[in-house]
Amino acid sequence: MIIRDECATSGWPGAPGGVSLGSDSHLRVSDICAMLKVDRHTVYKWIENGLIESRTINARVTFIPRASLERLLAPPADKKT
Repeated sequence: MIIRDECATSGWPGAPGGVSLGSDSHLRVSDICAMLKVDRHTVYKWIENGLIESRTINARVTFIPRASLERLLAPPADKKT
């Protein structure tokens, strides 16, 4: 049995891309919901529509790269013509 504290320090065994539960570079769906005060269905729609990237570990664990969320929240770049 894997204990969550072990995963936080050593990473999830077999996780694609070396995702670690303790990593500041990835967020859980619940983290984003709390930060932005949105429903989890909203976050999953963003993933489904390609607005943010995600890495699904199993049916209950999905991580979102922090950089992907930052791109979504960044103000649009000014177009100079």
